[in-house]
Amino acid sequence: MRIMACVLTGMLAIGGLAGCSSAKKEEGPFSIKNFDVSIVNDAKLTGSTEAKDENGKTKQIVSNSLYYSMDIYKNGRKQLHKPNSEMDVKVIPNDSLISTSKEVLGYNVFAHTKEGLGTGIGIDDFNDKGKGHINLDYELGANEKNDAVPLSPPKDKLEKLRKKAREGDLVLYRNKKEIARYDLKTLKYKESKK
Repeated sequence: MRIMACVLTGMLAIGGLAGCSSAKKEEGPFSIKNFDVSIVNDAKLTGSTEAKDENGKTKQIVSNSLYYSMDIYKNGRKQLHKPNSEMDVKVIPNDSLISTSKEVLGYNVFAHTKEGLGTGIGIDDFNDKGKGHINLDYELGANEKNDAVPLSPPKDKLEKLRKKAREGDLVLYRNKKEIARYDLKTLKYKESKK
């Protein structure tokens, strides 16, 4: 009877360890919290472009941008940055988000196909508490006519895009290799697509 109890206890302990290791794998190398997506028009967040207005006067044009902001936490020892590495972050939209982007803007903003518009990425590596920060923006257009940046759709249309902006995946790359993927709706880790 005692031997049976010991064997059963041992099997439960091994099963518990196996459960812990699979939960860790499902969690992924990082966790994302304090996630927000908004439409911004703020040079401090996204920068500006020097252009000439319709009167020929040079000025700084601040575009409306779809702005993703999040805190990222380590779930182990994996780092975001490594010496001499190049980091990138992208939203991989699903079909619904691509369709909404084309409806609102006339093109897929996530494919970077519109001349005069760009993207921006900011990555703060982990502090001593294992917390970092990522922001990512997709330029949508200017509010005034100029010679460098296309005009933005009206705010109500941009809001439609913002409401769909979590339809897809957020993917982190190091040296063009995918290191982590998250569902934008749930912020849960997903196995990388090969």
